[in-house]
Amino acid sequence: MAFCQNDNCFFSYLFISEEYLPGPEKTHSRRFRYYLFSFRQIDFEAF
Repeated sequence: MAFCQNDNCFFSYLFISEEYLPGPEKTHSRRFRYYLFSFRQIDFEAF
C-alpha cells in the first residue's frame, strides 16, 4: 500500500509540474524523466 501511495503522490507531483512548468513537450518529457529518477533514488534511500 505504501508503494502505491508513493506512486500516486509522484504522479500527482508530475502532473502539477507539467501545468506550472512552461515549455515544449520535449522539455517536459526530459524533466519528468529526471524527476522520476530523482524521486526513485530518494524513495530507495528512504526505505
